Amino acid sequence: MSNEKLIKLTGVGKVSLPPDQTTVFMELTDRNKDYAKVVEASTKHTGEMKDALEKIGISRDSIKTLSFRVDVETENYQDEDHRWRERFVGYRAEHSAKFDFGVDNELLGAAMTVLAKMPFKPTFSVSYSVKDVEKARKTLLENAVKDAKNKAHILAKAAGAKLGTVARIIYGDGIHDFTMEAVPRMAMNDGVMLKATGAMKVDINPDDITEEERVNVFYELIVD
Repeated sequence: MSNEKLIKLTGVGKVSLPPDQTTVFMELTDRNKDYAKVVEASTKHTGEMKDALEKIGISRDSIKTLSFRVDVETENYQDEDHRWRERFVGYRAEHSAKFDFGVDNELLGAAMTVLAKMPFKPTFSVSYSVKDVEKARKTLLENAVKDAKNKAHILAKAAGAKLGTVARIIYGDGIHDFTMEAVPRMAMNDGVMLKATGAMKVDINPDDITEEERVNVFYELIVD
């Protein structure tokens, strides 16, 4: 008479893919004591930035806003009685945006040059990613389950048992964005801006993006 038991295997799936998408993240910061003027300045600078990027082939429609916020800025000071107080300084508008394109060093260099020449000095960062993330995540899970199945067959055979059907599968949230940061957040200072008379030359060859997923698979183990 056979006796069915469960065996738990942890499958490890790995996927390494060459990035096929470049993303440039930008943040524009403006300050003014007048709320309307700080919003107006942010709108004006955003338009100027889009105009300049459009000239090098970046479509205005491809530049997407991630967030826009206006915060109150204050400072601490000591009054005549040497007591610390807080007073209003002005407003700070922050506009975060991004645009995507393929892996193209020439276009990236041109975009960095445009941002470097902006007088309002936006900060920016560059990352590479895999465009079809859903397909990559599916492959990752498939590889993890295959690994668990291979291990289960090996253990069942070594134990003189037979592998039954899958009883249960447990895995994490599967959140993998297949993204790697290439250029950390930076701001172009005046020295760099003065040198950026022509298009910057960049020679970035991004490595493959590797992600890993673990899956727990419970199999029926049939022992005679």
